Amino acid sequence: MKRGAWQRVGLVAVLMGVLLVARFAIPTLIATVREAISSRLSAAVERRLLRPPPALPIRPGDYARFPRQGFGFNWSSDDKWGVDTFRGTFTTSLGASWDTTIALALTEAEMDTIYQRMIEIRLFDFPEPSPPAWGALRGPPSRPEIRFLVQAGAVRREFVWHSGEQPVDDDGSASSGFRS
Repeated sequence: MKRGAWQRVGLVAVLMGVLLVARFAIPTLIATVREAISSRLSAAVERRLLRPPPALPIRPGDYARFPRQGFGFNWSSDDKWGVDTFRGTFTTSLGASWDTTIALALTEAEMDTIYQRMIEIRLFDFPEPSPPAWGALRGPPSRPEIRFLVQAGAVRREFVWHSGEQPVDDDGSASSGFRS
């Protein structure tokens, strides 16, 4: 064969090699790139979903409306457990007829931290009831009633929920089980 013919054969062989690589390697490369992009996007979306919402700005008037003096809370259930910072106690039930109450006084620093957080999330401004009352309940409560009472100065808020009942909204869908 002449030199030009060999060059054409060589060029055809190179082109065939490129086509074979393109046929098999490019889809693999595309799949690899697609997977890398997908995992990065998935991680970015997950980070965004798991990120806490931005903090609400502190309103200086809240410290006057809800003073630290007299601040405390009582978190309890009707099956005999609870933390009462007003009395400085923790109570738990050890059986059908045994209750145990111990002294559990939180430090001023711990109470300051809890107070600050409740001001930050504007707990005292939560609407009543929260969420609005439901039209019906699906069955009796299967778990105890939980109560959370918080007070700052003269302002008191009490939240009550049943962890096992299935409240139903007006549209028939299940609700969260939390009310104020």
